[in-house]
Amino acid sequence: MRYIILVVLLALSSLSYGQYLSGNWQSSLQTQIEDFQACKSANDQNVKCFQQIGKALYSMYRLNDFYDKSKNRYMTVSEIYDFLENDSHWKLLGKGYEQSTLEKAQKLANRKRAVIAVYLNEEQLGQIAYILPGDMAPSGSWGLRVPNSGTFNASVPEKSYTGKGLSYSFPRRLITDVQIYTREI
Repeated sequence: MRYIILVVLLALSSLSYGQYLSGNWQSSLQTQIEDFQACKSANDQNVKCFQQIGKALYSMYRLNDFYDKSKNRYMTVSEIYDFLENDSHWKLLGKGYEQSTLEKAQKLANRKRAVIAVYLNEEQLGQIAYILPGDMAPSGSWGLRVPNSGTFNASVPEKSYTGKGLSYSFPRRLITDVQIYTREI
């Protein structure tokens, strides 16, 4: 009996420190996207609209990495970009134009690991796409096989989506600046 209790306690403790993909991640992500689109369509241009981007990581993986306690809110895209570059839990896999990086990203997502593609321009405006479990698909615009993804499109909120290839999120002209990160356990 003590052995069983010990095994259960060890399993629960590893869950609290690791990451896992929620069983209802698809509906959670869709809800965050719909909330984002509703906020943006109401012409609410403040930071509040961007809350769903960070909340999506929490609702899918129970990771609150994109919540800034000092500001008492979820981070903006530029803040997330800086965070990913400097946080020891997040590892750069590579660039969006590297086929091997795209394949690694899809494999990790299929293993229920958090994977993020991020782009930031010189004006500190950008976009984030979550790499989602699923299959890679050929992209005519990128000329590569791309992973399954979901994104929050700040420029055109109605183009926010879930369940499409990563190339739908970023035009070909941007792929040299798209960086892909994964969260290490």
